[in-house]
Amino acid sequence: MVPFSEKDEAKALGARWDGVARVWYVPAGKDPAPFDRWLPKVIEPDVRAQNYYISRSSAPCWKCEGITRVYGFILSGSYEVSEWIEGEDDDDEGTIVWDEWTDTTVLSYVRGLPDAVLQRVKQISPHWYMDNSRTVSEPYLMNHCEHCKAKLGDFETIQEADSPLHPIYPESISRMSIMEVDEPFSASASYGISTGPDLIAVVKK
Repeated sequence: MVPFSEKDEAKALGARWDGVARVWYVPAGKDPAPFDRWLPKVIEPDVRAQNYYISRSSAPCWKCEGITRVYGFILSGSYEVSEWIEGEDDDDEGTIVWDEWTDTTVLSYVRGLPDAVLQRVKQISPHWYMDNSRTVSEPYLMNHCEHCKAKLGDFETIQEADSPLHPIYPESISRMSIMEVDEPFSASASYGISTGPDLIAVVKK
């Protein structure tokens, strides 16, 4: 991911801009080494599931004040989250253990999605894509205003209680719709935001 402030440097090295995918890329046959700091790093998932939900709601844009659609992920039922277990001595590096969770949770700061999920995201909205965040100092799947393309960070749209994608009160829930997707899901994400056990059922009514 090339920050806007570094685009001229990337361009000078030979990077090219893809206006459809909205990303800089290294042309085929060009040595990728000079671009290493911008190239995607391998992101290990810390949450995975056999299916997932995509939620949709609306939110006011902080910049143009227009009302725009916003999207997010919900996991419900049985899914797994990873936990790093430290080794007992210097020769034991530790291991990753996957635990089963059943609380309904909204995901935020999502990265490292499988290609199949990313393709579905692109089909749903061209305004929901990976972008850099000053808040968390790394890129994640972020909503953008449909009118002015301003960044709509996850803190305002998901993390805050009764935000558009973390509804609590009936009026907020009534603005949300969800779509169940029956395919595997994995990501690196924040997953501790509980929505209450009945959110999926309430939204589906």
